[in-house]
Amino acid sequence: MKIILNENQLGGLKKTLKDSIDNVGVYQTLKRYNLNLRALSVIFNGDMPEISCEDLYDMIRDQIKVLTSELKIFNNHNFDFEFDRMAGSLQFTCKKLDSESNESLSGWATPYWNGECHIPIDFEFYVWSYDGQELREDDINGDFNNMEDAPTEFNSFNDIKRWLENDYLKMLSERCDEVFEELRKD
Repeated sequence: MKIILNENQLGGLKKTLKDSIDNVGVYQTLKRYNLNLRALSVIFNGDMPEISCEDLYDMIRDQIKVLTSELKIFNNHNFDFEFDRMAGSLQFTCKKLDSESNESLSGWATPYWNGECHIPIDFEFYVWSYDGQELREDDINGDFNNMEDAPTEFNSFNDIKRWLENDYLKMLSERCDEVFEELRKD
């Protein structure tokens, strides 16, 4: 459905939404007015209000279905994601596509977890093929932890979704490569 607004109406809508964002935050405003990120991007057209990391966590949680709906391939890695609704955290498995030893890593990497402006990354398990057939698994929980800074400013609400689908995967791919390299030394 298309809605046509004149400049005056758009200004009033923008002010109403801005007031709501100031009072209850972006996420609650999205829910209150039944809007999505795309609609807010059109309405605010680059004039982004301040967004708290708590709001970003809530918005990312809603966007997680993009990651969990299918396997993602990024930088020669196969990513599989699962969202733990009880803990509010994102679990991942990262597998090298060109690996002859069937290497994979699994762990947790939740953007803006608990409303913080960071991404805690905790690798838990390393799986590889011992002799080309038998799979081995090492518990590496606590051995490889990273705390990545998460962006706090975006040019549009659509950029939040783009960040999750691109920059987040790039960062996670780079951390996977570092851990794979370190584990191969042993």
